[in-house]
Amino acid sequence: MLDNQLALFTAFKENFEAQCNSMTALGQTAFTGLAKLVELNISTTQTAMIESAAATKQYLSTDPKEWLSLTVVHCQPAAGKAFDYVHHAANIVSETQAEFNKAAALEIAETSSKITAMVDALAKSAATANPEADLKEPTGNAATKSGLAAVA
Repeated sequence: MLDNQLALFTAFKENFEAQCNSMTALGQTAFTGLAKLVELNISTTQTAMIESAAATKQYLSTDPKEWLSLTVVHCQPAAGKAFDYVHHAANIVSETQAEFNKAAALEIAETSSKITAMVDALAKSAATANPEADLKEPTGNAATKSGLAAVA
């Protein structure tokens, strides 16, 4: 009986440790994805600031009649860069989601396998154990310790 309890406790402990490790790994995956998005945002903002300053200098150095043509020249590349930014951000999110899905599927398979093995081991142990002896043993020990066994 004690062996079953110890085995069950050990299995629960190992399962808890595995879940903690999985949560740590998923947290790291999320943090890595977030770091990539922050890096993308910093890079994009820095590039936009540099290009904006250059465009402002160009506007200030030209005749106001040419501003419309400069606007067209600057808007087309900006639209392409915005599209590239959205595409890159979507790729980061998609990669992070794929890593989450992969880790979750692996965790589910491992946990299912461990639970099945634990249930099988407990069932096998229970089938080979003598439940009547397990019940009589504590009662017999209590009777002996109390002195009732000597009276009977």
